Amino acid sequence: MPHIYIDSGTEDGLIREARELAQILMLNNVPFDYMQSRGRHNSEYWRRSIGHMMAIQYEVMERALGNRP
Repeated sequence: MPHIYIDSGTEDGLIREARELAQILMLNNVPFDYMQSRGRHNSEYWRRSIGHMMAIQYEVMERALGNRP
């Protein structure tokens, strides 16, 4: 199963859907990472969040390759 990462700003128009998806995944015991912080769906939010997202994806890839980050 692919790694699922959900990231949404608390003022994002899609925050409700992100939270609903997280709830569905939890109810079905599907592993995922969820992040939310203040902000909207704009470049300011993504510039602030991209480092964290990339660090998580790096860790996921390292584990898939059998390495411990």
